[in-house]
Amino acid sequence: MRLIKSGAASKVGDESTATGGSTTADGSTTIPDGAQSEYSDQQLGEEIEANAAKIMDSIERTGEKWASSSPAERMIAASACPKALYAELQEQLSKHDEFHNEDYAEFYALKTSSKSKSSTEKKPVISKPTKSESTTPSIWEWGTGNPKKPSSLCVPAACVLMGILYGARMARYDLIRPVQALATYLHDWDSDCDLRLNRLISYIQSSIHFRQVAWVGDSIEQLGPHLYADADFAGCPRTLRSTSGYHLAIEGPWTSLPQTGASARQTALSNSTPEAEFAACHLAHKKAYLPSLDLYDKLLPAGYHKVVHEDNQAMIQIAHTGINKTMRWLSRNHGLAIRYLYEHLGNEETKDNTELVYTRSEWMAADIYTKAFNSKDNWLKACELVNVMDPANLRDVIRRRAAIFQSLRYDQKWHPINKRPQAGNTATHRKWVQGQESWLAKSQQARSA
Repeated sequence: MRLIKSGAASKVGDESTATGGSTTADGSTTIPDGAQSEYSDQQLGEEIEANAAKIMDSIERTGEKWASSSPAERMIAASACPKALYAELQEQLSKHDEFHNEDYAEFYALKTSSKSKSSTEKKPVISKPTKSESTTPSIWEWGTGNPKKPSSLCVPAACVLMGILYGARMARYDLIRPVQALATYLHDWDSDCDLRLNRLISYIQSSIHFRQVAWVGDSIEQLGPHLYADADFAGCPRTLRSTSGYHLAIEGPWTSLPQTGASARQTALSNSTPEAEFAACHLAHKKAYLPSLDLYDKLLPAGYHKVVHEDNQAMIQIAHTGINKTMRWLSRNHGLAIRYLYEHLGNEETKDNTELVYTRSEWMAADIYTKAFNSKDNWLKACELVNVMDPANLRDVIRRRAAIFQSLRYDQKWHPINKRPQAGNTATHRKWVQGQESWLAKSQQARSA
């Protein structure tokens, strides 16, 4: 209810008056200024109380409708707000625990009492609860061995996860990997997934103040795209398939501008970490890096610096040489990835000026898209590498990222894996030396200018 004391009209009551007032769509009455004096304080109080009663009735009806809604409908309605979604999940989980305890208290009591009897007595056969049409369906599906508990929540998991994914892809790259991991279980959702979803919503609730921040503090000549690609070998506990992750950003000494990030479970089974790294780098280069070059060629000056970061030395060596002597069992899928990376990043005759460099795992920005972290400090460092942080720590994060960028540039020149080509071919070595001398000369000219 709104009571406007100044202006052309005031809104009170819920019925039209004899002074020429009109009833609006929301049930209130518009009274001309000239008729306000005809209303006494008592009449105004009655009108205000009537409107307050209507508001209370509306609140009660909304509460009754919410209580009568199914858990799935409540979850869909609450998915628009992290706090409401967190509260609804907690309520449904608590109801599940109460139902479980009441439904199976008798079964566990009989099972415990049977163990306390002497071994000479004939023990009664205790059958596990089964589904019945006349009773509430059990949340357990009893079977042989150690059965898997099905989902205890009537949760439209796909709706909730896709709602979170929309925000994650826009401004919370730290949520991409958990959402992707849960999305792979939508066809086989169980109670373990309920707990994982609850943990994800709890993390969102506790980190609602986190922001993804980008900063630019360099001239355009010092900027260039940096692609980070990484893989988690056999990261999926159910299928033992690896997880690919990549992070693309525009970076400079005092610049960090995230472009995109992704996490995806690999479609083929890898037998070693280099195989998983090949698939991850192939996906990142094909899906994110190559399409972005069309835009960067228009925006950035000619000859801008382009770097692909990897943290697996065996993968870098094979990509530089195109020779695979130890993993001859690779199928067409991984063999295609090796040939693709060699043509684009290793072969001096077909590659562009993109550099494939070794990067230490502690500076690998794609780590957060591939694996879980059991340490809070390591998790916060991984979040900083993708520019997700508490805004209060922005200045300190910018300083730390500038120091990391300088260390990356130093390793790019002097680390043993990056200092010389991983090939015995003299022609390849000669071309690499010429390219390094040209790049160093351009760098010195840029610094002197």
